[in-house]
Amino acid sequence: KDKDKDEDIDKDKDIVEMVAVFFHHQQIAHPNHFRKFEDKKESLYSGSYDTIEKLIRLDGFKLDEIKPVIAWAIGDSFWSPNILSLAGLRKKSDNGRTKFENIYAKFTSQDKTHKMEDFING
Repeated sequence: KDKDKDEDIDKDKDIVEMVAVFFHHQQIAHPNHFRKFEDKKESLYSGSYDTIEKLIRLDGFKLDEIKPVIAWAIGDSFWSPNILSLAGLRKKSDNGRTKFENIYAKFTSQDKTHKMEDFING
């Protein structure tokens, strides 16, 4: 049980780090949008963390699957301005799939030109 607890703690840290890197990148890419939400930063982070956790726990995605999809999306000219927060990734679109599923489908059908290192290193 202690091993499972340690894995959960590591996963939690990895999600926190991913959310922080995401917001850092998006704040640089879309500064005007984020200036309006400066006083709500904590709730943006919390909602984003909860969504990633639910993508893992409820939807069956692995963090190692989510990271490259998000890295690709924030570098994509269409998706980058359409995912200014991770909190909306589980909302259903008109096609019945979640926003994340739509991004994942596009990611898997594209040439992956954006590497995880680019995401982490800004």
